[in-house]
Amino acid sequence: MEWDTTRLLPDGRVHAGRDDVLAYWRDIAERWESLRIEADEWLSPNDEFVVMLGRLVGVAAQSGVAVEGDWHRVWQLMDAVPYRCGNFSDRDEALAAAGLPA
Repeated sequence: MEWDTTRLLPDGRVHAGRDDVLAYWRDIAERWESLRIEADEWLSPNDEFVVMLGRLVGVAAQSGVAVEGDWHRVWQLMDAVPYRCGNFSDRDEALAAAGLPA
């Protein structure tokens, strides 16, 4: 499994393997008092991609600042099993990553 945040976060990187992806999400859980991802639209253009267009809504743990922003995901599948998730702040980039028009 790969979890790619390079198109979402200024300090993003590719997290590879189960342990690395779990460590990323544990770190996220510590940084947020509350966090949810709201899906506005799901697209499945073919057997290789599933796209979630949506946003992140949360409250930062240390500052208490409310945050809302675009968060789009492009899941890549092999034999119907997800093996990579690209995360994007830009909707058009997410669609292009799945071979879809903007």
